[in-house]
Amino acid sequence: MRTFKTDAPNNADGQWLLNDTLGRYEVKEYAGQIAASALGRSHKLRIENLEGSGAAFSTAFASIEYPADFSFNRNSAATILLEPQNQKSYYEVTDFDGGEAPVAYVQNTLQRIVLEPLGNNQYRFTLPSFVQKTQVLLFNPGKALREVTQLSPVVFADYRNVQANYVIISHARLRNDGQGRDYVEEYAAYRRSSTGGAYQVLVADVNQIIDQFGYGIPDHPQALRNFGAYFEATPKYLLLIGHGIEYNLLRQRNAEMRPNILSLFGTPGSDNLMFAANGKLSSFIPTGRLAAQDPSQIRDYLNKVKEYEQNLDAPRNTQSLAWRKRVLHISGGNYGGNEIATFQARLQRTAAVLSNNDFGAIVSTVSKQSAKP
Repeated sequence: MRTFKTDAPNNADGQWLLNDTLGRYEVKEYAGQIAASALGRSHKLRIENLEGSGAAFSTAFASIEYPADFSFNRNSAATILLEPQNQKSYYEVTDFDGGEAPVAYVQNTLQRIVLEPLGNNQYRFTLPSFVQKTQVLLFNPGKALREVTQLSPVVFADYRNVQANYVIISHARLRNDGQGRDYVEEYAAYRRSSTGGAYQVLVADVNQIIDQFGYGIPDHPQALRNFGAYFEATPKYLLLIGHGIEYNLLRQRNAEMRPNILSLFGTPGSDNLMFAANGKLSSFIPTGRLAAQDPSQIRDYLNKVKEYEQNLDAPRNTQSLAWRKRVLHISGGNYGGNEIATFQARLQRTAAVLSNNDFGAIVSTVSKQSAKP
């Protein structure tokens, strides 16, 4: 549970607005009143966690509505909120850098009204009656609008009739090793072969998926999730080829971080949850990821897969099958607390089970020692 308070510290002692408790993963919207005497030229809203550092929450946005005259200090854009009017209403704005023909855009009714200039950076406009609070955006078209200089066409791929039971998602930067070799396609070709399982393989580009299933929002994992849920017949396997970083770190990239080629879902990142049904922890498509950063890593992995699967069909005797008793555990973790130690302890318990007389494995463990990415 998380309890927080919000106050207005412009008052001598701060004005309390509310005190509430939030449950796990709960979203709430709050509204309160601040005394006019508490408002100044600058104002701060403080949201305080009263439960200690173990409870976390975040604020999506905060805004204050206050009465003011329509003088805008030579700004070229401004937003005003108007109270309901039961008849036609008249407004004047002053000290506004509106140019020759500033525009009022009424967001509730989608009206676009050109303001009438009065001289000396003053303008006027009228609105028909309206029954609810109305937000109006005033702007100088020559200064406040961003000009679109180029449009790029997006052509959707037709996945409606694709018969695929093995789907690979990757990125164009991994499709050429600099000498014309495409190891993503070579992996797909291996899976199509009788040796690799005779699967019907679809190779999809992540940027195509983002445009088609994620509204073109870069790095958004919902595009991958929507794509996975699109197929009428759920594929047997889904392989993601490309390194990813958690989206809370996307704006903090530094030399220690690798490129975000294929997005992760959640913090810590989980491909399993990305393709899990609502309310479930397991993926509706068996999903794996090769966190490759360059084509050579795909080549090495493909060679290892081929070698591994060929050994599965090797003559069966004690010596030839001994490799199956050798197990490598890799333990990570970097999100604070005891995560690194917790992962190590859990793998140690698993190693103890694998090493007992029922299986008799030889387990080697490599553990992360630093909280750095």
